[in-house]
Amino acid sequence: FDLSNFKDGYNKPGEIWAHNAFIRAYYAFLDQKSTLLFINMQERRAFRGGGVVQEQRSLMQDLVILQKLQGLLDMLIQIKPLSKAASVFLIVEAMECIIIEVYDVYSRICQMIAKVLKRIDTAGKAEAAMAVRILKKAIVQGDELSMYFQLCREIGVVNAKGCPQSVEIPQE
Repeated sequence: FDLSNFKDGYNKPGEIWAHNAFIRAYYAFLDQKSTLLFINMQERRAFRGGGVVQEQRSLMQDLVILQKLQGLLDMLIQIKPLSKAASVFLIVEAMECIIIEVYDVYSRICQMIAKVLKRIDTAGKAEAAMAVRILKKAIVQGDELSMYFQLCREIGVVNAKGCPQSVEIPQE
């Protein structure tokens, strides 16, 4: 089910390019999300030993997962209607679902950052450097999310009206 080259062959390309771009961006996100879910499921199966799930992952594993979630959030932020597509009911409805996905992914990132920061004192040099990069990216993503939510409010996405303000991470 590959929509990476999706295009509507029945309409003039100049009229529907924005719809096609929206569909391709949404597909890329769904494809990446399904890949991450599959990898997560495989890792959980690998952690099972004697029927007991071992929930404790290494700090490096958590950092790698955080980077993947941040990549997923970057993909979500790229899904936005362009020009005329913003007024199409189906696109606005899809945006409602995307906002829910944004909440889900962003809350997972925030929760994992909190967990990582509790264990950062045991980190090695490589893990600490990776954690700093993740935190810097989280700061940038917080700003991008604010702009994304504003765009969604402007086009009438109901789920975006009650968007919480992103919490800035202190520099220290």
